[in-house]
Amino acid sequence: MKLAVDGGLLPEFADRIRFWGAPGPAFRGLFMKQGRIVASRSAQESLKVMRGPDGPETLGPEDGALFVFYGARLRMGELLRLLHEYTSDIGPVSSAVLEATLRRWLQNKRAYVFASFVRVGANVMMVPTALPTEGVVDEAHEAALYHLPRVHGSSAAASERSRPSDGLTVFRSCCSPTVD
Repeated sequence: MKLAVDGGLLPEFADRIRFWGAPGPAFRGLFMKQGRIVASRSAQESLKVMRGPDGPETLGPEDGALFVFYGARLRMGELLRLLHEYTSDIGPVSSAVLEATLRRWLQNKRAYVFASFVRVGANVMMVPTALPTEGVVDEAHEAALYHLPRVHGSSAAASERSRPSDGLTVFRSCCSPTVD
């Protein structure tokens, strides 16, 4: 979308959409300071490319009406693996356990911490990175970790139920599309 806006392909949105952040490993260089997201020296160059010459150097809840964390690394695949190992040992777990596990998992993820803007009235949406794609990783391993209906379905349902209390919209990751 940034390329489209920068390339003049979306003129009706050009003055209403701003980009701010750091892609890939540079995202680790972003942190919270006094209620604002700031960039370390290691993330400054990536931030300049993303925000452009006129964008803010720091980001706070008053800087926009809606914040979208696109490609948020919530590491849901790792959580599904842990849930699979856990439920394999003891059998199915309650919805309350799944919800508590999900909340605790998310509270330790940088993107989720940044989404704390929602607590002061900003609209925040997260579009997490997708789960592994079929044909790109070892299929037997992937099937064991990500295609178990009782784990994936249960964790997705727990995720749905945990959202209202956060006030945060999290879009569900795609379920391993096939690559041709």
